[in-house]
Amino acid sequence: MALLKWIPYRELLFLQERMRRVFEETIAKYMGLEVPSGSAWSPPVDIYETQTKVILKVELPGVDIEDVEIDVKDSFLVVKGEKPQRTSSNEYYHRMECSYGAFQRVFSLPVVIDRTRIQATLSDGVLTIVVPKIEKEKLIHVKVEAK
Repeated sequence: MALLKWIPYRELLFLQERMRRVFEETIAKYMGLEVPSGSAWSPPVDIYETQTKVILKVELPGVDIEDVEIDVKDSFLVVKGEKPQRTSSNEYYHRMECSYGAFQRVFSLPVVIDRTRIQATLSDGVLTIVVPKIEKEKLIHVKVEAK
């Protein structure tokens, strides 16, 4: 019998991933979106912002742009699609570690955005979504005079 090294944080990472999925599925149901049943995988995402925009970078290796949908509803941005498994009958796999199937990610946007100017590009397996912010009105100072 082989001994396996116990890694205590592995269970925490699994729990974190499962909780994230539960929250995303709940938000999607609340918004009236279709939730892919048994979603096979969840692409990793980096989200950051600058003074004028919020940028999401979604890793989608092997996914065609035609298989990706981006929707905005209220203050949520939804990225969904499918990564097909391309195999033939004469291939015999020794190991399959790549993820395939339907995916859906729901993101709550932290700022007021300009929905009409959202742009998305897919390059080298990375989907980049640029979400422009709406400029806040500059603070106007009104001097109060005493009479």
